[in-house]
Amino acid sequence: MIEGILGMQRMRMYRRTLSVAATALLTMLALASPAAAKHTLVTVTSSSLRPHAGVAWKLNVTVKVEGRLYARAGYRPKLSIVNASGVPIETFSGTPIGPGRFRVDVLFPRSGTWRYVVADPISGEWWFNAVRVDQLAA
Repeated sequence: MIEGILGMQRMRMYRRTLSVAATALLTMLALASPAAAKHTLVTVTSSSLRPHAGVAWKLNVTVKVEGRLYARAGYRPKLSIVNASGVPIETFSGTPIGPGRFRVDVLFPRSGTWRYVVADPISGEWWFNAVRVDQLAA
């Protein structure tokens, strides 16, 4: 009977050790992944609230990684406009205006509701709220 109790205790100890080892391995894998190791923040600002079809909407895109402006040589964020059906229509590249800061001139082909997305270097894509694009008054 004592051997049976000792065997059960060893089995429980083995399971706990295995559980701790598995948790440690998963934690190390998560920390090793670039997306988990770095926090990225992409912000988009504009001086004009309502864009107009056929007129460049001037946006400022700021990219920060780990709280610092992202300044990798040759990097330019890509901003894509997406129609109401979810289909990407066009992609625009940012022009550097300072470390981690870019100007993007977006041209909407027609009026309507549009979404836009910015591809960032670490975590992939940043989707922004839809904007209503007005027809230019004649």
